[in-house]
Amino acid sequence: MALCVLMLLIVTACLPLVKRSLPDSTRNILPYPNALNLNTQDMSKDPNQTWQVVTFHTQDAPSAVLDYYANELAKDGWYNSGGTISQAGQLTLSCCSADEDASFFSITVETQQGSNGQTNVEVELYEHLPF
Repeated sequence: MALCVLMLLIVTACLPLVKRSLPDSTRNILPYPNALNLNTQDMSKDPNQTWQVVTFHTQDAPSAVLDYYANELAKDGWYNSGGTISQAGQLTLSCCSADEDASFFSITVETQQGSNGQTNVEVELYEHLPF
């Protein structure tokens, strides 16, 4: 038992030293399965920086869209950096590498219920470059 505890301590202490690779979702916005009229824009003027905005609408409720992104991106290591999913229909997630000198990324998902019953969605993926 003591050996297991010692091994666990060693592995835990070494985890910060292991560089984890960034998931694909830091380079391209995860597509929503029921998206209609999908429009993707590359906003970055710097070829070394990711900045994308995707807009679409869907028949799904705003909460379904926000839940999808929260759950699917969590599988890639993204974490909720904006508190609880707001009543206003917004979710902010962050992701970063273990390297302190590396970029970190944010995704903001904004939903709005349209008058036609459809949900309008804007997803922004932004890479915050290190200084």
